[in-house]
Amino acid sequence: MVARKLLFYIHSLAGGGAERVFALLGSGLAARGHDVTIVNDYAACDNMAFLDQAVRVMTVGHGHITATARLSSILRQEKPDVIFAALGASNLKMTCASILAGRPSALILTYHGRFSVEQRPLGKLGYMLTPLLTRVADQTL
Repeated sequence: MVARKLLFYIHSLAGGGAERVFALLGSGLAARGHDVTIVNDYAACDNMAFLDQAVRVMTVGHGHITATARLSSILRQEKPDVIFAALGASNLKMTCASILAGRPSALILTYHGRFSVEQRPLGKLGYMLTPLLTRVADQTL
């Protein structure tokens, strides 16, 4: 097996849906020898107990523009082999960050809900732009 450098991006580890999926998936992949980083907009402890000690956690900050710029910088510095993003706003920000970074990695966008349950404007926009984001991403799940 070839160890890969993997980056997961989600707004935070607060909650039990996609947040827990990313914590468990990242931990499982780290336990198999992959270099795993989880990037969040803000720190939360809800799912930290599910993280393998080998998983690095980074925080980029609350502001959408600042977070997107920092994500782009992280992509240029870290050069992950594969990027996973989850949920409407995070998918949109990561797609923009990946483009700004020159598309250095395979981008996989994941959706764990539906547009009608999204509460915030950027999240709704992210879901509305799914057809466009899907064309930019390498894979959409």
